[in-house]
Amino acid sequence: AVAALRRLAPRDRFTVVVYDDPIDVVVASTTASSGGREDGARAIQGIEARGSTDLCGGWLRGCEQVGRVLAPDIVNRVLLLTDGLANQGIVDQAEILRHAAELRRRGIVTTTIGVGHDFDEHLLGGIADEGGGHFYYVQHGDQIPEYIEREVGEALEVTLRDARLHVGPADEAKV
Repeated sequence: AVAALRRLAPRDRFTVVVYDDPIDVVVASTTASSGGREDGARAIQGIEARGSTDLCGGWLRGCEQVGRVLAPDIVNRVLLLTDGLANQGIVDQAEILRHAAELRRRGIVTTTIGVGHDFDEHLLGGIADEGGGHFYYVQHGDQIPEYIEREVGEALEVTLRDARLHVGPADEAKV
């Protein structure tokens, strides 16, 4: 996550939310100025494992932070890094997937990164599908930076959004 922060340009924004029983906004939505990136890196390095998993609550709090600065010309993406065991707060998968679809409709894309051997692949894959993002499975901790950087890099390289290509026959062709 720290390496991904360092790839952000000063015009970019980021937020960091941790969740278990309580949900904490570690870094509120802020610009990726050099000071913002350094404060974010220190905050990330101070995160420690805690208790249960209010997956939906933590994810929605992150989406809320992203939603504060929605604009049609920027990439609004949430990276949900989790063991995928929603055992606190909203745990109904159908309800969680409805949230993902609604957030996508509002312009917030969700990518999920499942960590550990017992995460709920069905739930995280569904959130990514409904949320318009990608789903990654982390077998080894050293894969996490690669996946996060891949997502951040992809978000930084978006040049067209909701592009559509219509192909049809020329006037003189018959189908």
